[in-house]
Amino acid sequence: MTRSEQIAQALKVLIPPADKLAECRRHIEHALDIMAATMRGVAAIKAQRAADRQSGRAYYAALERVLATSKAYACVGGALAIPIAPLQRAVKFAAKWRVGFSQALPRGAIAERQATALAYNLLRQWDRPALKTRKGAWHKLAAILLGDRDADLFRHLCGFQLDLR
Repeated sequence: MTRSEQIAQALKVLIPPADKLAECRRHIEHALDIMAATMRGVAAIKAQRAADRQSGRAYYAALERVLATSKAYACVGGALAIPIAPLQRAVKFAAKWRVGFSQALPRGAIAERQATALAYNLLRQWDRPALKTRKGAWHKLAAILLGDRDADLFRHLCGFQLDLR
């Protein structure tokens, strides 16, 4: 969905008075600017997490190689600069760290929450009800701001409502 299509669809949902159309359009454009910045931020977070995962895997593999080499060297009577026990602890720690770090954010959760909040604010600004239904204006507007008319944002609407209480 292009930006102009998003604006047109959002105007259909908000139904502003004719004399306030330009103002409503500015509010929608501002919300879309915020969503664009959010999407860039999400992309940067994903890229950074992927790079961090890759370097974490490389670090873990290097620790395992050092441990295996140190054990083999110790077996043939070599003197170790680092004892085996601290290396084993480091490998265990790195393994736990990898498991915790690989738990990524839920796909799209940041952008979906942002779209839900922006849609709620736009509806409130233009005195429209923000009912949490799948076919309601809040759901439609949030999906439009997200750029995906088919997005199912119902759980985000429900979660947002809980935050308001």
